[in-house]
Amino acid sequence: MLSSVIAGLVLTGVYAFLARTGKAWWLWSGALGSCAVVFLILLSPTFIEPLFNDFEPVPDGEVKEAVEELASQAGIPSDRIFIFNGSQQSNNFTANVSGIGASARIAISDVALGDASLGEVKAVTGHEIGHYVLGHMWYSVAVLCGLIVSALFLAQLLFTPVAKFFGASGDITDPATLPVLVFILATLMSLAQPLNNAVTRMNESAADAYSLNTVKLPDALASALVKTAEYRNPRPGALQEWLFYTHPSVERRVKMAMDWKAEH
Repeated sequence: MLSSVIAGLVLTGVYAFLARTGKAWWLWSGALGSCAVVFLILLSPTFIEPLFNDFEPVPDGEVKEAVEELASQAGIPSDRIFIFNGSQQSNNFTANVSGIGASARIAISDVALGDASLGEVKAVTGHEIGHYVLGHMWYSVAVLCGLIVSALFLAQLLFTPVAKFFGASGDITDPATLPVLVFILATLMSLAQPLNNAVTRMNESAADAYSLNTVKLPDALASALVKTAEYRNPRPGALQEWLFYTHPSVERRVKMAMDWKAEH
């Protein structure tokens, strides 16, 4: 429902630019889309994510002490790390970083309090702190904004021939041709997905390395990763991983942890 409302507002802006800026509509629309992406990322931790989960400070105990120690070493305020009731959606031990700048926060599923060892909690939290410290959210924003602007530019070039192929009007300013525009943009973004996935996989590897080098618990990181094999194929083919995976394979990540252990 949120996506429908937001998409409707963005499309209204796109057609306003189509009517007023001529062939430069894609540039203005790209700027609008990029602003929407940044705005949503900033709003997400405060206004969107709490619609689906409850976020609370980490409760007192060894988990809180361990997490606060890791945060302190990275210069992250302890009030930017939360526990959320992820167990209502999944039994998977997950964590994530969301937001940018002052809105950024690290969130750990409450599954960590019951089904994960303290070492696994520390290793996975170290991974998420790595994303935070290394500024990976900014990488994601830059790539996504670049893809939006590029896709809109190509849509401007491709619209007329694609519309004629489908027997539709070649007038891109006509809202009746919206399905053609959506088809072009969806196809282009799908084709660009491997690039976005590649950047994300590099960030995930860098966050793993950060955890290994700072938390220094390769066995705990490996055991936490092995648990993800319950819902993620641990040994995808090279092409499958390149096309569809936002994370390196479990096998590759565990091997990285074991290589680090052997070296150190």
